[in-house]
Amino acid sequence: MTWQGPLPVTGAQNVTLTPEAYPNTTFTDGITNTFTVGRTLINGRYPLYMSWEDYSAGVDNILLSGSFDGGTTWTAPIQVNDNANPVDEFQPNLAAAANGTVSVNFYDRRLACPAAGTSEASGAGLALDTINPNYSGSLPPYGASNYCINTSVQFYSAALSPLGQNIRISQHTWDPQLNAFGNDFAGARNLASSVSTYDDGSNPQHYQQQVIATLAIP
Repeated sequence: MTWQGPLPVTGAQNVTLTPEAYPNTTFTDGITNTFTVGRTLINGRYPLYMSWEDYSAGVDNILLSGSFDGGTTWTAPIQVNDNANPVDEFQPNLAAAANGTVSVNFYDRRLACPAAGTSEASGAGLALDTINPNYSGSLPPYGASNYCINTSVQFYSAALSPLGQNIRISQHTWDPQLNAFGNDFAGARNLASSVSTYDDGSNPQHYQQQVIATLAIP
């Protein structure tokens, strides 16, 4: 076995880092990039894929690049998240399926927190969120933008052509201010796990829980 490099991922150099805490909230993200190797040959080589966070737009976006020559050159970065309004998308996780399909899972803040008086707001425990030094709006944060969290995924072909649009994985929006936000996120094949503090009837204390979702691979 031989090794070469290290070789830089061109588009991932000198990126703008995320702030110590995301706007409106107090949690800190500890996983800002992800890497995987494709499982189908392209021009006789297994492709390399890299995804990372970039805060240069004033919000966190997820970028993706691929190398089809062993890491010597990399494709121009493409933005994974397709949200229309500028909000934070963070903590990408890459996986490659046996058929060559590539997935990028990420935490997603495009949906506002649930409205007051709704079952979703109750399940998210928003009424308990009453102290937040980083939020200038009224608390609890009913309807707050760039605050609560969901999980999404984007699929690509092995050549990084997008397959459809972002897909929401999580069934419920949750509040990262309730108990500590962690850095648990894994994606493999058509399974994805992420964290949530939502109370589905079994989590009245809104502890951080692992939630798993199953999706069909395009």
